[in-house]
Amino acid sequence: GSDLTQAVVIDALTLFLHSLDTPNAPIDRYLRGDKEALTERQRQGYALFKQIGCSSCHNGRAIGANFFEHLYLYRHDGGAEAKPRLKDLGRDYVTGEEPDRNSFRVPSLRNVAVTAPYYHDGSIETLKDAVEEMAEHQLGLIPSEQQVELLVDFLESRTGFHAGVTPTEERP
Repeated sequence: GSDLTQAVVIDALTLFLHSLDTPNAPIDRYLRGDKEALTERQRQGYALFKQIGCSSCHNGRAIGANFFEHLYLYRHDGGAEAKPRLKDLGRDYVTGEEPDRNSFRVPSLRNVAVTAPYYHDGSIETLKDAVEEMAEHQLGLIPSEQQVELLVDFLESRTGFHAGVTPTEERP
């Protein structure tokens, strides 16, 4: 007989999902009152994150992952709307409903600085590129280089670790 039962698989998946919750990131410590947990640039990036609307989708304990949203709300090509580059139809594959076409779960931003490549299809290789594309196509904004750098600095504060485990200095 095999030891691989439904209960074993469920236990393994549950343990894996719990391993993804790393509540000791600098942003968590900052929100609990440790105002020194973030650098000045990360605090500026956090303010920008809220100001331009990133937090309207990336919110809650997981900083996202709590609902579906259409990808590429704005797709600009020479100032005119263009069709998105999506080959994957998103939630439409599950429901078969037209309103779910190009709809994807908003990803959690926990540990986002160490989880490249990005997007549902791994098509974006760097966090900088993901930030630029999200700002343009989900918020309709073209961020400056400085704004992108501040947002990336802030997103790096989302990298956490488990209690009792010391984060290394050599994180990617």
